[in-house]
Amino acid sequence: MPTRPARTPGHPFLLPDLTVPWPSRCNPHVDAVRRDTRSWARRMGLLASPGTWTELSFDADDWTLFAALTHPDATEARLRQVARWDVCLLALDDYFVAAYKRTRDALGARRFVDRLAAFMPPPGVAAPSPENQVERALADVWADTAPALPAPVRARFPGEVLRFARGNLWELANNLQHRVPDPVDYLEMRRETAGTELSTGLGALSVGVHLPPEALASRELRPMIETFADVVGIRNDIHSYRKEIEEEQDVNNLLLTIRQFFACDLQTAVDLAFGLYTARLAQFERITEALQARPEVRRFACYLRDWLAGDNQWYRRTRRYVIGGRSGFSV
Repeated sequence: MPTRPARTPGHPFLLPDLTVPWPSRCNPHVDAVRRDTRSWARRMGLLASPGTWTELSFDADDWTLFAALTHPDATEARLRQVARWDVCLLALDDYFVAAYKRTRDALGARRFVDRLAAFMPPPGVAAPSPENQVERALADVWADTAPALPAPVRARFPGEVLRFARGNLWELANNLQHRVPDPVDYLEMRRETAGTELSTGLGALSVGVHLPPEALASRELRPMIETFADVVGIRNDIHSYRKEIEEEQDVNNLLLTIRQFFACDLQTAVDLAFGLYTARLAQFERITEALQARPEVRRFACYLRDWLAGDNQWYRRTRRYVIGGRSGFSV
């Protein structure tokens, strides 16, 4: 009888090869922006307040490296802006887990999400006083970003942030009801909770790609964005399984949905998820190759490729999902 392969260190299963066909590159401004981002996060209260990070866990996650790997060609000013957005949104995610998922506080979670829009006000409207470090960071990064955004992007961007945040409410409802979603429903919702619209929106602007909302929603580009989102979400769920299921007792992870739907063991679920990952990655590659005729679309496709390659490299170089790699997480 064949034996199961040994587990990969940091994971309760053998980790598949999640690389992509394109090389990763790191933005040369990473060190300068890392210093700035750490200082900004400290000023916002993200490194000392309950629910987000300590200095140790912040350095272990290294969100500036994530920004630099996913935006290798951004200017220093653009990279600083992208890094602050990444930190702000991941702080939102981690704060939601600590403040609402762990405490099973549905009412508090709804109030938290409902307040976020006020910290991304339209021109001429002041944001209210923040009640926590996430609101403070969001108000600050929005005030820095909004004036330079094209009007259509500025109008729709708060809605994309709110869709990302509301995905946490859906996940909390699943936890409260002990409901493991089926894989198809989960993957569709994962496109929201992965923050794909944010990645393809603000990030594309960082490399000078200006595609209107109707183009991004078109039959031509939408499949590319959806396959991109699926690759991002599947890869994250494989890496984050131990953290989400074993540490956070969450039910929102693709491997868990596959295990329950197919009544299989964990390694089989990993293998099935990896098969889906490779299929969606191949589909993404075919779509991007077919869209090379238009220069603006070609640049957008290259940006998404850089993002996928950098995201994969970030998992390899940081310790967010490694046991003991983030000592000092603030709860």
